Amino acid sequence: MIKPQSASARRSPVVLAFAQGGKEAFLAHRRGDIAALLEKGVIVCLADVRGTGETADGISFSVGREAMSAPSASLAATELMLGTTALGQRLKDARTVVRYLTSRNDVDSKRLMLWGDSFVPTNPREGLLDQSVGQEPGPQVLHQSDPLGSLLVLLTALYEDNVHAVAARGGLVSYLSVLGDPFCYVPQDVIVPGILETADISDIVSALGSRAVLLEGLVDGRNRQLTDSELKLQLRSGFGPSQSVPSLLTIRESFGLTGIATWLDGQLSR
Repeated sequence: MIKPQSASARRSPVVLAFAQGGKEAFLAHRRGDIAALLEKGVIVCLADVRGTGETADGISFSVGREAMSAPSASLAATELMLGTTALGQRLKDARTVVRYLTSRNDVDSKRLMLWGDSFVPTNPREGLLDQSVGQEPGPQVLHQSDPLGSLLVLLTALYEDNVHAVAARGGLVSYLSVLGDPFCYVPQDVIVPGILETADISDIVSALGSRAVLLEGLVDGRNRQLTDSELKLQLRSGFGPSQSVPSLLTIRESFGLTGIATWLDGQLSR
């Protein structure tokens, strides 16, 4: 947990951040946003849930998920054999961190915000030369998506009513998009068997109700960045045929020029 130098005796707002690469990746790729939040008096907590960051058996995640598909799949397979899922176990960890933060005397539990992020490149929208796992690498370098941080913050907010705002970046637009093509580039450790029988990601967003949500730079099952119109079309299914996109939902095609810190800080005034 990183506290601003200007922290006073009063309780401060806090941003809890998750990513597959953990706190090391956040400090390497989002240092500017973290510094901006600290300057605004916001506490930043970078948490490593199981199998991420320092708990990932010493594997560096800074070069993309394609380099660690085997450990990722092994963790997912182990949890499935035990009757659970890797995503579910990480959600337990995330909720534990939330409970710890809200119990602290220096944290304003009513101004808790979540930030999920991805640091891997996307695949090209045109001329994508697909290949299956185990094939010899082709002329293109294909990247597996990394939607863990995005999914984790949305699910954590679903179960924790005191979450004030959620920023999800680089996540998966829908589980349905994974079924849209014979090829997909989604890590096994974010798959939940049978989830589409109950809900998809847009349904989770809709269930967050009046809380502010930022969805930015989302990708499909082939790890291709979607346009603004494609994002809204795929997400609208969770809001019902007659319901418009919630007013507190912000959808951005690519990472905003103003940075994540500006959006998060803006939610504190609501």
